Amino acid sequence: MPERRGERNQIPSLPTNIYFLEPDYLLLEQGIKKARMDVLQAGQLIGDATHGGGETWHDNFAFDYAQSEHERHSRQFVNLLKVKEKSKIVLPDYLAGYVGLGRTVDFFDLDYEELLSYRIGSYMVFGQPDSISYVSPIARILIGRKVNQVCSGKINSQRRSFRIDNIS
Repeated sequence: MPERRGERNQIPSLPTNIYFLEPDYLLLEQGIKKARMDVLQAGQLIGDATHGGGETWHDNFAFDYAQSEHERHSRQFVNLLKVKEKSKIVLPDYLAGYVGLGRTVDFFDLDYEELLSYRIGSYMVFGQPDSISYVSPIARILIGRKVNQVCSGKINSQRRSFRIDNIS
């Protein structure tokens, strides 16, 4: 099916509730502000590229680039607003004895024989290399598990098994 204009890079259907830890939610709000500024700046670039007469916008690389950037930043801005609209701030349950949102889990990959550690983060994690989203395939396998429990599931159509070593 051909793609209609404006459908690229749209977030597929969002869940009814999207959960964020407060620090991640604040980063989402910062991302929205930045995306808004990027849209405004790209709009200014479009205006700058059209100065000098009606003949300058035709075959004008600066205009084409600015218009492309404006569309890209606008999509990002709208997508982030849609995420924020469905977002709920939650508190991690640090006393729970299982892997959950906001908890850091140390686990052993039984297939690749390596020890890994990740913080189970919000729906979106922003530049936090030690965090994974709770909707990621690995997190879906780990959430709800307890220390010493072995769990398995599919990641990229490959069956993977993990042993939970520590939850903090």
